[in-house]
Amino acid sequence: MLFGRRSVSRYWLICGLFALCLVGLVLTFSRESWLLGFCGLLLVSAAWLRSRVNPALRLVIVIVGTVGVVFSGVIGLVSTFYNPDEVYGLERIYYYATAFQLFASHPLLGVGAGNYQFFDRLYEGEAAGGIAHNQFLTIAAETGIVGLLMFLWLLFALLKVRRQLRPPVQSLGDSHEWVKIAGSVFLVLWIAECFFQEGFFATAAAGGGTHVMTLIVFPWIFLGVLLAVCKLSQSAPSADN
Repeated sequence: MLFGRRSVSRYWLICGLFALCLVGLVLTFSRESWLLGFCGLLLVSAAWLRSRVNPALRLVIVIVGTVGVVFSGVIGLVSTFYNPDEVYGLERIYYYATAFQLFASHPLLGVGAGNYQFFDRLYEGEAAGGIAHNQFLTIAAETGIVGLLMFLWLLFALLKVRRQLRPPVQSLGDSHEWVKIAGSVFLVLWIAECFFQEGFFATAAAGGGTHVMTLIVFPWIFLGVLLAVCKLSQSAPSADN
């Protein structure tokens, strides 16, 4: 919306809400959220550059930006947040290995929904994580090849939706086209989130009562609202006529 026309109703309210969302993103203190948030801003900004700047100037901007980041020391500062000697996170490799073992031993139907936690303790002892922290591996371990194929079918269906949300470059002057671009980036990041945690479907092993399930419901609701907005934006010109 920020890259759209400034004639959008209550444009400055949208700007304020966007800044508030960025503050909330930082305050999550989640390395995964920071990484996905940065990638989202980068992808939408790249779409803006593609619509406003010629290829040669885009290349210059990318080179200058890359050189600036490399020599500014930002990479070294950010890498400390992912340094396994200083923070947790590297132990997830063992969770992934356990999921692979469960899938290999129960390839057809898996060990049962929510049962990863029990087999995880069997393989890794009390220090096990309880969940795989990866949607693909969790589904493969708990539901086998049957559940994994259904999940992959859903991903391909969402990728088809994403292609429908990608407007041609020449139409990027319209505000509602930027809503589609943001939605397209949202779908990409939502799928990428599945490599870090159970982002599509909650597992009973996650614990926390209904908290985890509630968080997972929100993206599905947002996807429904996004598709409704895009449909309405497409029908608006014909309604005016």
